[in-house]
Amino acid sequence: MKKIIKITSTLLLSALSTLSIANEDGFNIADELQYDSSKQKSEISISISPLEAWNNYLTKHNLNDGFNERNGRVFFVGFGSEVVGNGSSIVKSPGFLDARTSAYGIALLAAKAELANNLSSELSSERALTMFKISEDAAPAFREKVIKPLSLMDKAHKLTDLALDDQIKKFDPEWTGENKNKEEKLTALRKYILIYSENLSQKTKQFLQGTTPVFNAEGPNHRGNYSVGVGIVWSAKSTKVAEAVYNPYSKTPKGKKKLLTIKDQLKNINDKELASTYGSRIWWDEKGSPVVVSFASTDDQGFDTTAKRLTSMIARNQISMFVAEQIVANDSLTGGEEKQKADSITNSYSNQEFQSSIKAKSKQITLKGVNTILYKYLTHPGSGNGMVINVMAWSPESSKMALGLEKMSKDQKTKMNANCGGGCLGKQEDLNQNLNIQNSTIASPSGQGVASDPDDF
Repeated sequence: MKKIIKITSTLLLSALSTLSIANEDGFNIADELQYDSSKQKSEISISISPLEAWNNYLTKHNLNDGFNERNGRVFFVGFGSEVVGNGSSIVKSPGFLDARTSAYGIALLAAKAELANNLSSELSSERALTMFKISEDAAPAFREKVIKPLSLMDKAHKLTDLALDDQIKKFDPEWTGENKNKEEKLTALRKYILIYSENLSQKTKQFLQGTTPVFNAEGPNHRGNYSVGVGIVWSAKSTKVAEAVYNPYSKTPKGKKKLLTIKDQLKNINDKELASTYGSRIWWDEKGSPVVVSFASTDDQGFDTTAKRLTSMIARNQISMFVAEQIVANDSLTGGEEKQKADSITNSYSNQEFQSSIKAKSKQITLKGVNTILYKYLTHPGSGNGMVINVMAWSPESSKMALGLEKMSKDQKTKMNANCGGGCLGKQEDLNQNLNIQNSTIASPSGQGVASDPDDF
């Protein structure tokens, strides 16, 4: 039996289709989680696992994994986790922070793939159940050498025509076959076999925009291996913020004005929480405007310039992933189970094989106005390793400022090219006369460096 179906979330589609501008300008729990820095969570714990911490977070805010509906609006909440390195000795090694960053990336990708699957999945399945009575007394060795190469339909027929003694000796070297008739030889090989086979697949391809982490946790998982967990939120409103990053003409949503600026909100985060925060988030600023804040970190063992450049690249790329990312996920499950019964004893063998592939690719975009708002050296509480954290931010105001400065830079380049860098202005005598420059000496104080007033910048 084989079936291919496509599942799409009707709840999501119907809810999104009925969203109005007034609805989007309202507030609900999704806005509080995705935009309010005080409602987001980052922690390092040795007492509970990242999954337990996430479940506590869901309970606190009355949320469910998957789609949630509040006040006529739909938003998605998801979670992913992964072990850091080998989960044990890696914690005290110099490569811990890089392994931790990779684990965060895997966890985030898994959470986004779950969102993509919830939006729409193409599923196919094929299952079969075969039962027969056949000769095979020593599984799995004999099955691999003799039975497996034959098709299910040919097994019972062909095996009875084989040289039975030779086949038995393949799994029973001491077998002689002396004084054994054909029926006795067949009995030595005979078994009752039941084979259940299945082939399942799941595919999705989604363009995701505006998905951000709101929850980070680190600590031992249920097996005691050091792990990280990432919780994400996606909503229709956050897609508008993502659009505004690359489209300066897009209207950004307005939120609740915060008492503190983004920099002051960062000052309220202690080092332990700061060290465990990863990815890009959206915060409201003191004007009620959305600001995309991106957290990136690395170890502090290398050159200062390298650490700054590395973390800056990671932070900016995290913003680009927030803006637009194509998720392609394929899962397949093949195999099943084989049961063999002889002399009232049943043995079971699993033939199951699972493969999963998740690919995410960000669209090429131009980021304007992304700059560092906090750069700090810390000690990672969970491992004791030294680390540096770089927090970068994008806002509608910084984007407009960058656009203006970029235009000024291009205008200056045009002017300089037009006069050949000063070589196309004419003769020096004519230039001096036109500019009314007289032979004079400009006095300057000696022994004094350049001083600048910031008000003159």
